[in-house]
Amino acid sequence: MKTAFFLILVFVTSLLTALQAAQQASVQVVNTYDNGTIETISSAGTRQQVHLAGIRTITLPNQIKSTTVKRLKSLILGKTVQLSVVENQQVLISLGGMDISSRLLSEGVALIEERSFQRLPMAVQQQLISAEEHARQYRRGIWGHQQPGRSQRYHYPLWPADRLPSPVTNAPVYKPDTK
Repeated sequence: MKTAFFLILVFVTSLLTALQAAQQASVQVVNTYDNGTIETISSAGTRQQVHLAGIRTITLPNQIKSTTVKRLKSLILGKTVQLSVVENQQVLISLGGMDISSRLLSEGVALIEERSFQRLPMAVQQQLISAEEHARQYRRGIWGHQQPGRSQRYHYPLWPADRLPSPVTNAPVYKPDTK
């Protein structure tokens, strides 16, 4: 009985290890896009577009958006990275042990994206929250433009009130002039 249980335990452990290894792959980054999507090519020559899990790039103001894209390109374009699939096309990317999503958040050039964030393992969620808090605390990137004394309970940095992003579409919401 003990032997059978032990053999089943060994089999299940080896199966889980094989499944986890199948979800990780080394690929080369060939292009990056402004919405956190990257195009990769595998060693077999297969091209695939994947999206960074847990974060979203910034669409307002435009100079921040271009900063996000430039920073992402400088970090991973043309380099071989390790992909860990989270859900469908959502991935965590690491380069030499460094998590790219955490790096972008800690530099203040990306924000936590709630939908994909909720699907991440708890340890990864804590890492991303810590990285964003670091950027807020040291006023890096978009967090350097905040007005003192304003609430920071939302994941959005403070932009002028007439240019706040819509939480649903992330498109700018233009409010009419009330004067």
